[in-house]
Amino acid sequence: MDRTSPVRRVALETAWAWLDSQAQAPSEMAAPVGIELVGRVLARDALSGTDLPAGTLTVIDGFAVRADDILGAGDYNLIRLCLGGAASAGSAVVVVAGGPIPAGFDTVLPVDCVERSGGAIEVATAVPRGNGVVRAGQAAAIGSPLLSAGTCLSPADIMLLCEARCGEVVLKGKARVALVSFGSKAGADTSAATLAQLMARDGAVVSAHPMTNGQLEPTSEADLVVVVGRSGWGDDDAAEALIGQQGVLDHHGLALRPCGSVGFGHLAGVPLVLLPGDPLSAWIAYELLVARLLRRWGGRPSLLAFGSERRVLSRKIVSPVGTADWVPLVCEADGKVAPVPIPAACPLSVVGRANAFALIPAASEGAGAGDSITIHPLKS
Repeated sequence: MDRTSPVRRVALETAWAWLDSQAQAPSEMAAPVGIELVGRVLARDALSGTDLPAGTLTVIDGFAVRADDILGAGDYNLIRLCLGGAASAGSAVVVVAGGPIPAGFDTVLPVDCVERSGGAIEVATAVPRGNGVVRAGQAAAIGSPLLSAGTCLSPADIMLLCEARCGEVVLKGKARVALVSFGSKAGADTSAATLAQLMARDGAVVSAHPMTNGQLEPTSEADLVVVVGRSGWGDDDAAEALIGQQGVLDHHGLALRPCGSVGFGHLAGVPLVLLPGDPLSAWIAYELLVARLLRRWGGRPSLLAFGSERRVLSRKIVSPVGTADWVPLVCEADGKVAPVPIPAACPLSVVGRANAFALIPAASEGAGAGDSITIHPLKS
């Protein structure tokens, strides 16, 4: 663009719509069940490889009985059952939790429901038929869905898959991100190193694609190109011109403080996002924008990776109309929150002092002391 012309910054909502319109998504992949799957997302339902439980089991310690033999048991109608090894009228067998229930019995009496006397027990409390017993396949039958598509696998999920003898699952593939850093301007290398870790957090595989003789390396194997640094309109900001030689920027300029030089476009048909080299701006732009795309491609909710809650402001926030505002906050002892100024000398240092942030819409002038606003905690 003509560097003397005014920058036309698009709204944050327009940027989100652009990201949401990028339909390319990583392919599915089959993988054996193992601990390394924690955090991966199922592309298809995981089916049980066996009945759960595999057989009829007892789930409490006690005495296996036939329900018909204890009908009417009570304090004034003690029923005496003989302890033995076979199911017959008036008999009972000692059982332990997790073991099979002996053939012919259908109910387990807890130990505190009986009085044991020699080779017999006296029952003063009746329990429902099937008490203390789980049937084969009661939790899941062989071949039935165990975990649904879209599940982000937790350690407990992995244990369940192992228990169900589910040898293989189909996962959402990992997005391939080509990360390009200009590197020479203060902060760009720091930004790229941190962004690579955030992309891995969001399920992507990252590769560095340096420039050679002022040209980007081929990125045809990537699902997304992220360029960080030199994103503005000054004489030393070369990213826009470089991208224009090999691709196109659909939008350059975002109505979001402090991330005004963000851009969106395509390089060789691959979606591209241009991020500022300033570490704080790069991090904010990543969390609000790139993470949204990678999380959606990975089958995760495309919302912010941060939670949200309502808090009351102790001091006002002033925000210019027409520009969305990322505002760092500190949570105070009384439960209220207050804005934290972003220092000019080292903007990134604000992250060490703030423990939450608010996103003020472009149509708002801010919020006043005593107002309730939505905040996003940065630290637990």
